[in-house]
Amino acid sequence: MFKKSKHSRGFSLIEMMVVISIIAILVVASLGSLQSLMKNTAETRMTSLQKLIDYGVIMARSERRGVIVCAITADSLEVQADGSITPPECSNSSNWGDSAIVAFLADDSSATIALSANDIISSLRGGDGGSIKLNVQNSARLSIKSDGFFATGAGNIVYCRNNEFQSVLIVNLVGRVRYSSDQGIYSC
Repeated sequence: MFKKSKHSRGFSLIEMMVVISIIAILVVASLGSLQSLMKNTAETRMTSLQKLIDYGVIMARSERRGVIVCAITADSLEVQADGSITPPECSNSSNWGDSAIVAFLADDSSATIALSANDIISSLRGGDGGSIKLNVQNSARLSIKSDGFFATGAGNIVYCRNNEFQSVLIVNLVGRVRYSSDQGIYSC
């Protein structure tokens, strides 16, 4: 029949080098895609937060009440047996991390909890692996007055991933929020 050759038992060195080269090219190509995906995640999270804050400014002006924007503690949001939601409580840290963020109507600019679930006007879920740091007048939350101006003053909100700067929201006193991916003076 057929006689087996010594050379047909495995892969040649050339074949192995070709396979390893193809794998290396695929890995390099996927790293660029991964970095782009991480940048897009940061941009999406921060533009969503920007819209939440802008909506808070609009609601403060239209309702003639203050609005608080803050990270909430994971254990503060509970659903009751009747389906109602216990109003969430703000975290006491200006390092919001990867927490969910909520905006609620409040009559007091130092409020840390919504009076009722009906006062919650918007929320942003957490869980994307990044870290958000609020930098406004030694506060753990943004406080918007009934005229739409920030009671907490001007400042910024920096988004980092693995201690690397991704993007920033620049907040001014009169209620305008601007997105930037330019690192400038901002650090993680």
